[in-house]
Amino acid sequence: MVEIRKIKKDELDEAYKLFEEYVGGQTKEEFYHAYSKNPNLFIGCFSQRMIGMVWGELRDELKEKVVIVQGIAVLKPYWRKGIGTRLLKALELEARKLGARKLSVGSARGVEEFYMENGFKPTGILLITKTGKKYIPVRRYSRLESLARKRDAEAVYILDKEL
Repeated sequence: MVEIRKIKKDELDEAYKLFEEYVGGQTKEEFYHAYSKNPNLFIGCFSQRMIGMVWGELRDELKEKVVIVQGIAVLKPYWRKGIGTRLLKALELEARKLGARKLSVGSARGVEEFYMENGFKPTGILLITKTGKKYIPVRRYSRLESLARKRDAEAVYILDKEL
């Protein structure tokens, strides 16, 4: 039996270790600061211990509240068991309570399909090259694939879900 709920302050070290192992990109200080701003957007999955987590950051973009999914992590033995989907649904619920109109995520190649299976739609691609970054808006997944292959660049897929 697993429980999906908000992460408590005394569980942040455990959440950060999981985040760092599977996602990374944030210092512990940044992670804790984000929690202090939006503790309701830190959701965990527990089965005697934390086996998964997701966190988001509330932002105002063009007069619209958006929750940016900063990371989702599930311990490998629990992959493909619906935990990531349940975590996203819990984050969506909290985002709605805060007045957000959409969720947005930047996804590495290979993970974007998980988000699309959960109702996210591709809106663009961020191409990162040695000379800089370039955002290209797109509406079709096939266009994302085409752009990623043609450029000698790291690709970050941008996907949104209307709430």
